[in-house]
Amino acid sequence: MGLTETDDIFSSKDTRNPMKLDLDVNPDNLYVCLGFNPLEDYNIETFEQHITKNTVGIKIYAGYYYYHVYDKIYKPLYELARKHNLPVVIHSGDTFSTKGLLKYAHPLEVDKLAFQYPDVKFIIAHFGDPWIMDTVVVASKNKNVYIDLSGLIMGNKKEVERFSIDAFTSRIREGLVYLDNYDKVLFGTDWPLVDFNGYVDFIKELIPSQHHEKVLYFNAKSLFRI
Repeated sequence: MGLTETDDIFSSKDTRNPMKLDLDVNPDNLYVCLGFNPLEDYNIETFEQHITKNTVGIKIYAGYYYYHVYDKIYKPLYELARKHNLPVVIHSGDTFSTKGLLKYAHPLEVDKLAFQYPDVKFIIAHFGDPWIMDTVVVASKNKNVYIDLSGLIMGNKKEVERFSIDAFTSRIREGLVYLDNYDKVLFGTDWPLVDFNGYVDFIKELIPSQHHEKVLYFNAKSLFRI
């Protein structure tokens, strides 16, 4: 997920579009969802020039920027997503930064957006946690809305194991049962904020084994056209 802001300067008008991977090396088999900063004056044609064969989506950091996801400021971006058949990943749920405003990151925000752009695919990141049941209602209602499972836990392997208990996972399982559609669920980690291998094991425990290949691989491969 393209991000060049930091927690100290998030919501900076000086962060240039598009936000890419902040890495010294970008191997050919690494794919990116270009991040978008609505505060920066931008030209959509210039943004479009950064779409390459390794661009598989667009990322919006709702809650970190104080705009509803259906605000007109994002309209050119959604039109660009439609043109290039790129899914739009939307941060949802709790914000990592205390500067975030939760009302803009609520998963119900995506319901109106999905209705306005029925031919654009939207992914609600982080299962909308803690609003998991709201998230699955939006995904159930709108055929163009999907869910990713990233960022439900942060920390090292010990922290992942500490949260792998029924008191924590029962609400996640309840949401998955309500949704009852594993074609709409994508694996994600939010690495490096969480231990990768421990998180894989955590997700495998949440998802019925017959759906592991879809959730852990094929759904993302299809949705991001990799």
